[in-house]
Amino acid sequence: MQRSSIVFTCVLLVIGLSLCGITRTAVADDPKATGVGSITGVVTDDADKPMANFAIKLNAFTPAVQRGPGSSKKKQATGPEMLAEKLVATVTTDAKGKFTFSNVKAGGYTVAAGSPNVGVMYQDVTVEAGKTADLGTVKLVKITP
Repeated sequence: MQRSSIVFTCVLLVIGLSLCGITRTAVADDPKATGVGSITGVVTDDADKPMANFAIKLNAFTPAVQRGPGSSKKKQATGPEMLAEKLVATVTTDAKGKFTFSNVKAGGYTVAAGSPNVGVMYQDVTVEAGKTADLGTVKLVKITP
């Protein structure tokens, strides 16, 4: 009788551990649970031609740090003009000009691309956990001096 009780307990333990592993994996794979989303869009030139094999950068807003005059101590900068951008990732557009940034932590970003010959674009975007921020078609704009 004791032996069957031990076997039964072991079986329950194995089943319990298996279920925990399944639940943990399902939660880890859920973008909303992990706090990540994605960004997608299409880049065209000023003639609406898709920009294939074009590098797109994702920059995160981070608070800038400033030092007081003659001080080695850092202090947190304040105000909207005191934001710095930090490169998070770079992707390349496909043949149709489409790009996707996957597994992006929720928060505020700027999507940027540019070339002196073609033009530039900057698009601010907010990523929400478990969602895709679709920028639609973003056109590069030539900057003339």
